[in-house]
Amino acid sequence: MRVAAGLILRNGRYLITKRPRASFMGGYWEFPGGKREQGETIEECLRRELVEELGVEIKVGETFLDSCYRYPTRKIRLTTLRGVIISGEPQPIGCEALRWVLPHELLRYPLCPPDMEVAEKILMERKE
Repeated sequence: MRVAAGLILRNGRYLITKRPRASFMGGYWEFPGGKREQGETIEECLRRELVEELGVEIKVGETFLDSCYRYPTRKIRLTTLRGVIISGEPQPIGCEALRWVLPHELLRYPLCPPDMEVAEKILMERKE
């Protein structure tokens, strides 16, 4: 399964969202995004998902991290892309909550395992 996530940075803080309780990995935090639909590019997927989940339009940038993760019941390929909000203010439409967090605060949230990899890469790059 292909999944896109947005790495949205504003004023030094990253946007993360809390998955709905009734969903797979419900209650965990993640970088916003979702599953790619047939015929979509990963960039189109991310733009669509952020409109649906947060009510914002973004300009998609370069890939930050492309990784695979195997859960006991499924395997996903997560492509995390940088993005900039060009229209709207994020609202928790398709998620339980959202937060703007500083890089060092990311690990205080229970992140989905693939999103944890993204957070760790953010922190590693900040140390270099």
